[in-house]
Amino acid sequence: MASKKVYVDLDLNLNHLLQANLENIARADFPSAAASQKGRIIFDTTNNVPVFCDGSAWNPMTIKSVTTSGSGNVVTAVAYNTTTGVLTVTKGLTAEANQNAFSNVKNGTTTITAGSKTDTLEIAAGSNVTITPDATNKKITIASSFENTKVTNASNHYTPTGTSVPTLNTATTPTSDTVEVVSQVKGDAKGHIVSQDRVNVVSKKYVDEQIAALGNALNFKGTIGTGTASATHVTSLPATHKVGDTYLVKTAGSYAGQTCEIGDMIVCVTAGTTANNAHWQVIQGNWTAVAGTSALDWNSEKTLATIGGVEIKAKMPARPSVQVSYDATNKKITKNIDGTASDVVTAAKIVTDGGGITSHQSLNGYVNAIEVTGSGNAITSATKSGEKITFAKEVSFPKYYKSAVLTGTTGSVQAATHGCGVLPQVRVYKSGEEIMLAININSTGTISWESNVAFTDSDDVRMVVVGI
Repeated sequence: MASKKVYVDLDLNLNHLLQANLENIARADFPSAAASQKGRIIFDTTNNVPVFCDGSAWNPMTIKSVTTSGSGNVVTAVAYNTTTGVLTVTKGLTAEANQNAFSNVKNGTTTITAGSKTDTLEIAAGSNVTITPDATNKKITIASSFENTKVTNASNHYTPTGTSVPTLNTATTPTSDTVEVVSQVKGDAKGHIVSQDRVNVVSKKYVDEQIAALGNALNFKGTIGTGTASATHVTSLPATHKVGDTYLVKTAGSYAGQTCEIGDMIVCVTAGTTANNAHWQVIQGNWTAVAGTSALDWNSEKTLATIGGVEIKAKMPARPSVQVSYDATNKKITKNIDGTASDVVTAAKIVTDGGGITSHQSLNGYVNAIEVTGSGNAITSATKSGEKITFAKEVSFPKYYKSAVLTGTTGSVQAATHGCGVLPQVRVYKSGEEIMLAININSTGTISWESNVAFTDSDDVRMVVVGI
C-alpha cells in the first residue's frame, strides 16, 4: 500500500483531527510502559476504554462507567479502577433527618440536661398557677389563679374596690435577688384585716444577671435579603453586632463576603461595632447545581457544573494525560490533567467511615444517585438535578487502523476494512521510520498505494489510518 513520509511535525493550525481511530490492542498484548512509550494512546479492546502511557503505566483516559453499592443515603467511599476505568461509589451510612432542638434547659443555677434524643421535659403547675395544654394548636397556656383585692386604707380596715394587685415601688433599684410584696389582703365582715398573703418576686437586677450568664447563646434577630428593612428584617449585616446574633437568608446573594442561598444561616462569632465580614460565619442550608456545558474540543477547558460554590471543570488537552485519585486522608477526589492537579470533590461532599453527620447538618443536596447517558466513549458534560448527577458521553475518540505488513509494489485497503470513513489520514512506516509512498483515496474511502520498489515481509512496512 502506498504511503507518504512526513519528516517534520504535523501542525493542524488549530483544525480538528477528523475521522481518526486509535490503535486497537488487547490488554494482554500491551507493550511495556517504558519511557519510550510515554504519550502513546491505545484503545484497550479488553476493557473498551482509551488509555495513555505516562512512561511507567497505562492509564484510562476517561471514566468508562459509574456503579453504586450499599443501601444508605450518604456516600462513604469512592474507588477508581485504573485498569477498567470504572468508578465505584459506596453508600454505607444512613443519616437521620435534621432537627433543631435544645439539649439543656436552665432555670437560675439549675440546668436540666436531656438524657437522650427523645427525652421529655415536663412542665408542672405550682401554687396559684394553672397550666392548660392545647395539643391541637401545639401551645401551653400558663395562668395565675390569684383572687386579687386592692387595699385603699393603710389602717386595720379595707374597702374592696377592684381586683388589682398592689404594685412594687420601683423608685429605687433593689439590690437583692428577691423582694417581698403583699399580694392579697383578707378581712372579716366588719372590715378588719384578718390576714394578708405575701410573695417573693424576682428583681430586675437578678433577671439581668441571669441573661448575662447565658453567654454566647444564639439570638435569632430575623431575616436578611432584599425588601424593606424592619425590626425583624435587614438588607445587610448590621455594623453593631453581638456574638450569637443570627440571621436567616431570605434572598440569595452575597453576605459576609460569601455567596449565600435561601435557607442559609449567618451567625456572629465575634462582637463588633463596625462592619466586618470576618465576624460572621455562614452555615449552608442547602446545595444547588447548574447545568453543564456542551462537548469539548481538543485543547479546551469548560466548567461543567457548580455545586455549593465548588466548580467542576473538564479539560481536553492537546495531548491527553488524565489521572484520577482518591485521597482517603484528606477525604477528596483529585484529577490531574497534564501534570496540573485540582480537586473534583472535597470533604464537604464525602463522608468517610467514622466521619458521620451532626444532628444539626442538613442532607439537602447530597448525591445519592449517578446516571450515565449517551453512546460515546468520552464524557462531554455533567449536570445535577436534585440528588442525582448525570454524566453525558456524546462524542467518541478517533478511530485507528493499523494494517498488516505491506508486500509487493501496489495494494489497497477498502473503507470497510479500515473503518475510518471516507476522509482518513494515512501514514506508512518501515521498521518505525515513516516513509514516502504514492497514496490515493477515492470517494468511497478505498486507499490505494504504489511504490517504485517491492516490499517484503522482512521490510516490516505497515500502513496506519486515522479517522472517524
